[in-house]
Amino acid sequence: MSTKIVIAFVVGVVVGAAASLLLAPKSGEELREELRQSALAEREQLKAEYSQAKSQLQQQMDKVQGDVEEKLAQVKGKAETAVSPE
Repeated sequence: MSTKIVIAFVVGVVVGAAASLLLAPKSGEELREELRQSALAEREQLKAEYSQAKSQLQQQMDKVQGDVEEKLAQVKGKAETAVSPE
């Protein structure tokens, strides 16, 4: 074999090894950490959305309760007026 072929082969092996290290997928530990961080971010997002939905539902319930109390007061007033002797 000629020296040029041996040098080209060695350079090719070194370049291939370097490229494989740079382009290799993440290690298991890195992937688990990334997934954990992603899950934590999603959890926080869901907690915020749950809190917002709960607040909106509470506001709607308060409004309905107020409306019902108002209607009951109106009905009570009409009933008292209808029953009271004039």
